Amino acid sequence: MEKKKSTERRYNSHVFCFLLLITIGYESFPQHAMYTPVADALQANTHTTFLSPDGKYYLHNNAGNAFFNYWWQAHGVDVLLDAYLRTRNDVYKQRMKNLLLGTKDKNGGLYPTHYYDDMAWLAIACLRTYQNTNDAEYMTALQALWLDMKKGQHAEQGGALQWNKDAPYSFNACTNGPAIIFATRLYRVNGNAQDLQTARNIYTWMKGALVDPVTGAVWDSYDASTNHTNKDWIFSYNVGTWIGAGLELYKVTGEQVYLDDAVKTAEYAMTNRLYNGVLWANETGDGDGGLFKGIFLRYLDQLAREGNIPAVTRDRYIHALKSTAQKVNTVAINKNNWLVNKDWNVTAGTVTDYSTQLSGMMMMEFASNLDKAFFFKDYNYGGYTSALAPGSYTKTQLNAMGILDNDISSLTIPKGYTVTVYVNDNFSGSSTTFTTNSSFVGSAWNDRISSLIIRAAATP
Repeated sequence: MEKKKSTERRYNSHVFCFLLLITIGYESFPQHAMYTPVADALQANTHTTFLSPDGKYYLHNNAGNAFFNYWWQAHGVDVLLDAYLRTRNDVYKQRMKNLLLGTKDKNGGLYPTHYYDDMAWLAIACLRTYQNTNDAEYMTALQALWLDMKKGQHAEQGGALQWNKDAPYSFNACTNGPAIIFATRLYRVNGNAQDLQTARNIYTWMKGALVDPVTGAVWDSYDASTNHTNKDWIFSYNVGTWIGAGLELYKVTGEQVYLDDAVKTAEYAMTNRLYNGVLWANETGDGDGGLFKGIFLRYLDQLAREGNIPAVTRDRYIHALKSTAQKVNTVAINKNNWLVNKDWNVTAGTVTDYSTQLSGMMMMEFASNLDKAFFFKDYNYGGYTSALAPGSYTKTQLNAMGILDNDISSLTIPKGYTVTVYVNDNFSGSSTTFTTNSSFVGSAWNDRISSLIIRAAATP
């Protein structure tokens, strides 16, 4: 009983902080102070409102539609991981595991399913979760998924995957973009050169078949039976995963063309899909479409944070993310019921799809981290990830946030912030200060950091 009361006090405190922010003004607070209480409230409400009666998955909407959407659950795992990395609260770790096993149960006791894109989404979530929890069940799941996904490849299409198991002529961006991201990240974990080659091959095919060479726009699909490319459908999530694919391959290979491709497509979105400061405000669909914007924002956020791009470009992307987050927070989210609207220029009513809810949650999770420094186990921003707000962190405090002693190899730093690292605990011994991103902290500091201090810029 006491534990429940403690949880309620923390939740009420977060809501009070949010109301205080409204009263005083957003610009007076850093991003993490502004959006953390909102992210917490969305996570709490979504779990309570959308969880199925058997506790195994999240419902189609909050109005009684109990349809099981496999790929929505995959992103549910990803968003729960976002919250776990932000809070290190084990309740999110348990919810992730319950959702993973519940998805398997609802899918007939198997991880592989009918749609190859659905499997790619869950594989990405499982790999990311495995890296940050070391739970072997996620590795078991992603191995089963990858084995089945590769059965959908076509050598005559450069190794591209068909859309689903009944569509041998349909080759979609929504399948192949995520497959590139997954295969590249998997290579970083297992060192299997074939996985990297698979990613390269699919990327080459997709660039030639589904990406506008002039603008960087990503077309929806190619039909091999008619040799027709559907150029009329340009969706945010396909644009997002193409950005992510280029960034991942650049981080692994160092080949500039991959990063250039990612930036070209990001610039397409910035030029053509930014309306009054809101990215993809023109996408207002629900159902599957409700998830599209959130996926795009995940990969633009990663490009802005980890891409080796000019400062002025990075600043533009961060500004667009901030302005979009503010619109979602102040308009799209109904603070009476913590539901998110499919149209981010209109406040939610009383019914929302889980997919739409997920996109809003993603935006708030990303926004709460825009002024945090990120630390990575491996060079080039790989391995497990931890995001830290300004402050001083001893070895014990770093460990509580998921960072092992002497285990940092790369880091990202928000504009104007500094990170001072120490070779010993309690800010003692040799030290050095980083002022910009470092894809490798250098041999003198690699796996030698035991404490650190993050200092905030003068203006949030």
